[in-house]
Amino acid sequence: MRSTSSAVESATPWQTVGPLRVRHVRYRAGAVQSRHRHREGTLSLVLAGQIEETSTAETHRAAAGSFAVKPAGAWHANHYGPRGALVAQLMSRDSESFWSGLPWQYGWREAPTFARAVLSLFSGASASATALEAALWTEFDAALPPESELRPTPPVWWDDAVDLLNVEAGVSVAAVARRVGVHPVHLARVCRKQFGCSVRAYLRTRRVLAAWRACEREEASLAAIAARSGFADQAHMTRAFAQVLGISPGRLRKLVRARVAES
Repeated sequence: MRSTSSAVESATPWQTVGPLRVRHVRYRAGAVQSRHRHREGTLSLVLAGQIEETSTAETHRAAAGSFAVKPAGAWHANHYGPRGALVAQLMSRDSESFWSGLPWQYGWREAPTFARAVLSLFSGASASATALEAALWTEFDAALPPESELRPTPPVWWDDAVDLLNVEAGVSVAAVARRVGVHPVHLARVCRKQFGCSVRAYLRTRRVLAAWRACEREEASLAAIAARSGFADQAHMTRAFAQVLGISPGRLRKLVRARVAES
């Protein structure tokens, strides 16, 4: 294992996008960063590879598409996977004004809306500060709802339904509903309450994230990845990528590999 001092393999210069500073960092395979903290609040989006991060309370395992919120002063330690990790980091240019009043809460989550904005930035598209900020606030709103809008307690069968939706790539809504013993309409209503979207949209996002991770770590053809991720064919997967991430799977694979090759 590598120590904290040698964990970073390379890092691009900070790029200014509106009130944010953005860069990407390549971490070495198997590197370890001992317990540390940042003086400023930091946002991180995993573009490739894997990270195991331990905070004072729990351990998070993150892969491509995972988004981390780290308040200033939050202690954490990192262990990077066998292929290292490529991470987009974001900080504020003016912490006093931009982060003021923001309800920071440490944690990791999957953030396709924010990933779409960051991927657009790193793919060489015209950097839109407005789009990046809007995506950021969307993710914070989803992760930190006001007390009056907290999600209702899900029914006892919900965890089983989510497991089926997450694990079985080609599963249908009707099949999941049947296996947990509820009507498909009821499943759809609960999904919208829990995730703010339809079961179909949730499945599409899950399949896109699974395919993204396969694209960046495997040499398999896009057609093979599409079939394994639950898509009808490669064209179907490409349309889903465009809807969720705003980029084709082929372009995303080239982008990530080009960034890794720069290390």
